Amino acid sequence: MARPKSKAKKHKPITVHCTSAEYVIIKSKSAQCRISMSQFLLDLALDRKVTNKLNDEQSRALYQLAGMANNLNQVAKHLNQNKPFTQACYDSVQSIRIMLNELTKH
Repeated sequence: MARPKSKAKKHKPITVHCTSAEYVIIKSKSAQCRISMSQFLLDLALDRKVTNKLNDEQSRALYQLAGMANNLNQVAKHLNQNKPFTQACYDSVQSIRIMLNELTKH
């Protein structure tokens, strides 16, 4: 979810002096968060939460986990309705186990 836009105009510049190594670190960390260096430093100074955005591989893994959670909930609902543990339920659980093993190898 994106940060809400501030209605107040930002018109007070701040200059920060740093070493080349510090610059590279700040630039890299702000890029990981997918925000500007200025916004990154401002967020840190104002004690706002600064988090890394998910990369493509992490996004795919999260999407897979959400699908597995949905399948597992369907199996649990099936069993909570006192329906028998069918081959389809077993296959779903096995599929989830295999996918989780694959995800945790990385």
